[in-house]
Amino acid sequence: MKRSLFLTLVCLFTLGLNLFAQDAIVIEKNDNSKVKFNLKDIKQVTFEKRQPAQNYYVIGGSQDWTQSAKDKSQKFNHSALSVEEDPVFTITIEALENADTWFAIADDEACAAIVENNDWSKLFGPTNGNGLGDYSGSLDRRYELPSNYSFRIPYSGRDINITINMRDYTYEISYDDGSVKYIYEIGNESNWLEFHPLCSVNADGKYQGYYYLDGIFKFCADGTGQWQGDQWGGDAEGNLISDIAGEHFLVPSEAAFYQINVDLNTLTYQLVKVESISVIGGFSGWMEDFDLTYDKAQGCWQITLTVPDTEIKFLMNHSWDYNWGGTADNLEPNEANLTLEEGSYDIKVYLSYPGNHKAVITKLE
Repeated sequence: MKRSLFLTLVCLFTLGLNLFAQDAIVIEKNDNSKVKFNLKDIKQVTFEKRQPAQNYYVIGGSQDWTQSAKDKSQKFNHSALSVEEDPVFTITIEALENADTWFAIADDEACAAIVENNDWSKLFGPTNGNGLGDYSGSLDRRYELPSNYSFRIPYSGRDINITINMRDYTYEISYDDGSVKYIYEIGNESNWLEFHPLCSVNADGKYQGYYYLDGIFKFCADGTGQWQGDQWGGDAEGNLISDIAGEHFLVPSEAAFYQINVDLNTLTYQLVKVESISVIGGFSGWMEDFDLTYDKAQGCWQITLTVPDTEIKFLMNHSWDYNWGGTADNLEPNEANLTLEEGSYDIKVYLSYPGNHKAVITKLE
């Protein structure tokens, strides 16, 4: 009954009746009984219309949370209309490469609170809970929520589209399928438990990864474990076959470590057996390279090496066609030599996919 009375009052207000100019209201119910309200006992309520801010930003995501509040580099896009006419803002952000992506949303006021007072309570988070991974719902300031809730998008390797309506305080999130940076290998080598990323450096449909293969495997568009989207098997001639049903598994020629190449433009793949990873440098006059040993348990190539002050690089299959340099924490093909001081070193090289190759170089006492 209370709900029906409330709705009746709302309707009367909507019709524009000046109720407060009268002393009382008499409302007749469906059973012909009547309820009388003394207006002097009813307080006037003002409903505040939400006013969107001029600017909104993503805080966190693939960037440092504090720094993204300072530089405001992840700014939402908006139409040419005023925010009163169009309260909808959109942005596409880059997802983290190897983990779920966490973020919150800020206006200029929230950014200033973080930078000036380390106050994170003015950020906007999802109202339904912290990091639940929902793709739509409502949002509000954190100080209106039970705790400092943040958005979480499950790891997928795809860019993330975010749309917010700052009059309704609602959000929608989707993946940007136009820039698929990763696909994934999964197979018998991990008992079908681990998705191994292959990266398309130029987002051009050409992917590469380095992994140990042992038995049947396949490629997937989705690395979250949900088995959504495209899946591919193949034949022995290097052709990919769409394979949701699991009828065309790929099989390596033998259990070994491989360079894996996939071209979704031509629906082809290539497996190049990694016969060796070796180190070469000034310590050998750049004339002789020394093989590392593959450690299957650790997933790395390892060697103990004693050198004078020197520069080094890493080669695949004793060929300069595949060489890595740069920095130990980011090995890149055809980059500058790495530098070592005189001493003995334990060197471990971890190859997985472009942008994630690294070497762990430990000087021995």
